[in-house]
Amino acid sequence: MRGHVFSAAFVLTVSALTFTLPACGPATPHCLPSNCAGCCTTDGVCQRGNTVKYCGHRGGTCSDCGSNGTCAEQQCIVLVPDGGESGGGEAGGTGGSSGGTAGGLAGGAGGSSGGSAGGTAGGRAGGSGGGTAGGTAGGTAGGVAGGGPVTGLVGEYFNSAEPLMVPPVTRTDANLNFDWAMASPVTGVGPDHWSARWRGQIQPQYTQTYTFYLRADDGCRLWVNGVPLIHNWVTGSVSELSATLALTAGNKYDLKVEYYDNTSNAVAQLSWSSASQPKQIVPASALFPPVLKTGGLWGDYYAYDDFTDYRGHRNDGPVSFDWTDTGPIPLHDFTNFYSTRWTGTVLPSVTGTYTFYTLSDDGVRLWVNGRVLVDNWTSHSSTENSGTIALIAGERAEVRLDYMQQDYDALIRLSWSAPGVAKAVIPAAALGN
Repeated sequence: MRGHVFSAAFVLTVSALTFTLPACGPATPHCLPSNCAGCCTTDGVCQRGNTVKYCGHRGGTCSDCGSNGTCAEQQCIVLVPDGGESGGGEAGGTGGSSGGTAGGLAGGAGGSSGGSAGGTAGGRAGGSGGGTAGGTAGGTAGGVAGGGPVTGLVGEYFNSAEPLMVPPVTRTDANLNFDWAMASPVTGVGPDHWSARWRGQIQPQYTQTYTFYLRADDGCRLWVNGVPLIHNWVTGSVSELSATLALTAGNKYDLKVEYYDNTSNAVAQLSWSSASQPKQIVPASALFPPVLKTGGLWGDYYAYDDFTDYRGHRNDGPVSFDWTDTGPIPLHDFTNFYSTRWTGTVLPSVTGTYTFYTLSDDGVRLWVNGRVLVDNWTSHSSTENSGTIALIAGERAEVRLDYMQQDYDALIRLSWSAPGVAKAVIPAAALGN
């Protein structure tokens, strides 16, 4: 099957920021071994505009670098403004009151003067506590409060050929510039038959038409600002597809990339170019964490019942549709042999065991937090299926719902119940993506 490349024009300045690369090699190690989320070349030099850490090189080791304890360039997380290390250093990070070390979410004040707003721990530090101890606790809020940028994408890695079919291994990836060869992408995921999803936002520097390039081995899909630009969900050798989109400087746009590896080599690289921007891997400085959108699930619509011939997506509120004799207009007007997939989150209001119900004609499959609750992928008349899972109030649970229409009636509905929660279609207020 030929991959789809979409083109669209959206009228979509990065503030002039400069970044200094502190040394990260043998001469000046800038982090504790346990803070290894940096990005070094083999000789410990900073890479691609990212403040990095000294870890796993020439004697240092840590558990959250590569599988052998060495720095891996894809583990860069954030940038630090000029002067970000002037008051930091390893001692300052450990002490907590000095500026953050090795550029996690180092704050402007703490970064430039070595004050109290710094942060450490490879992109997780922040707040007045600064330092290693306060790193993960300070979190994003500390970095933002201190003036430091929070950059990178949320990367989710799955031991399955499609995302969201099993629980993910999740981490922050600075950008998409991976060539795993035949190795595993991350601890806990095998080297073959796996998939990944990256979500976040992208910010262009120029008001121009950008070309996005997605180089992959094997399948890949790309959306920018909800626009499907590339859809090449096939097995094959490494290839690069491209598509264009008009962007506006300084605006942040939703970005989603999905990828799967069949066997052998695995590559996933996202680049861009414009009239003023030479082609390059999209840098960490242009990538930011995702922003949750409430009120619905992300629905992907396909013209065939095997999730091929992609027709687009929309944000669907309550999943409760009767498409008999109409099809899911305006995505397409086919009435037989098509498929739809919804992904996103549900927000439980109480802690307890939830029962999820699907009412469908025809096939349906449902996963919640990577666990299969319903699997009735058959041609059948209107049928209700259900499954149970324990959820915690206020903690969003990942959902994936697959639907297949064969012929005649077309019906799909997603409901739930729990102790104190009457059975009902899951409301828009509890949905997000």
